[in-house]
Amino acid sequence: MTYRVYRGVRVLCCVVALAVTAGCVTVRIDRLASHGSSEPRPTRTLRAGAVQGEELGAKVHDTLLNSAYNPTWLRQCIKEAGGIDAVVRIRPISLATETGRQYLLEGKPPCAFGARMPLYWVIESSSDQVRLLADLGASDGVGLGRGRTNGYQDIVSTGVVGAGSEVCEQTWKFNGSQYDASADSIRCRRL
Repeated sequence: MTYRVYRGVRVLCCVVALAVTAGCVTVRIDRLASHGSSEPRPTRTLRAGAVQGEELGAKVHDTLLNSAYNPTWLRQCIKEAGGIDAVVRIRPISLATETGRQYLLEGKPPCAFGARMPLYWVIESSSDQVRLLADLGASDGVGLGRGRTNGYQDIVSTGVVGAGSEVCEQTWKFNGSQYDASADSIRCRRL
């Protein structure tokens, strides 16, 4: 087994014993990588209650429920998991300098995890509210883009596709109220 670093995303490459072809499987990312960097930059994990008092945890909980496809199931899953801190990892991220604080939320199993990848969201917390800036969906990694749009740093989500044969990046740009990604913002490269 070998590791490759692709734009800050650490990828474990291996040969699958029962398959005819070789494939790559991503390793869980514990750091937010700067786009284009081969070395992840260290970040710290925060408990929702440790960021701005216990109030942020409740606001994150409500924000995720409001954006969920099935809020009843998610509410029950969060309760059974032991609270919002058991469901998401919250990390500070600097996207805009003149607004509130922004945080990257990385989902944890079983509530906020896809078939093999965590779900990601970006929220912004100001003195009176928490708002959802981006619902990035399931991804192998999230990093900072090179550009800025409407005062916010672009975001790049990365995923390994095609049975591990390609890495695709999607650029998300701030439209003035939230992040959007268009179909033409996806770039794929063979591994």
